[in-house]
Amino acid sequence: TPTATSDTVNITTAQFMGKTESQVRDLLDSQGLVADVQTDSSPAPTPGKAGTAFYVNPTGNVAKGTKITVKLYGDFPAPAKPEILSASGGPFNAGAIVTVTVPSYQGCPEGTPLTGFILSPSTGSTVIGGNSLPGSATTFQWTLSNTAGPNTISYTAQCSGQSSPSADSLSITGN
Repeated sequence: TPTATSDTVNITTAQFMGKTESQVRDLLDSQGLVADVQTDSSPAPTPGKAGTAFYVNPTGNVAKGTKITVKLYGDFPAPAKPEILSASGGPFNAGAIVTVTVPSYQGCPEGTPLTGFILSPSTGSTVIGGNSLPGSATTFQWTLSNTAGPNTISYTAQCSGQSSPSADSLSITGN
């Protein structure tokens, strides 16, 4: 293991791995080194690693005042917006139970499997069995409001704890 002297500093990748930009800058400054911190185009492998260090150069014994390049992960990719739900049949009476089809969803970032869906029905309408569905769901039952008029429902996909943007709303008018 190299030994630092009064004019040099021993730099290792492990000292910086997982640190934020401000932590990297503070550490380099405290050791008399110049920070060259860059956000890389590489997406973070997990949400918690976004904006943290993964690369340091040079390493080993370096002279004080040396510019140290540290690369930070970019953002973790967000799940894609799902397609709109669909329902066949109709017209529907107020209070009717409608079978709704969930489109196939392939929008989870790599390494984050689809874990489920969260449904958001309009006031007065309800989803039979609750507003959470497993990722394998292809249909569900939606009870329209007992009051005549429009009913809407939207949803988000859940990818290992990350929510997608909300899909456009399916709208059905109960007569």
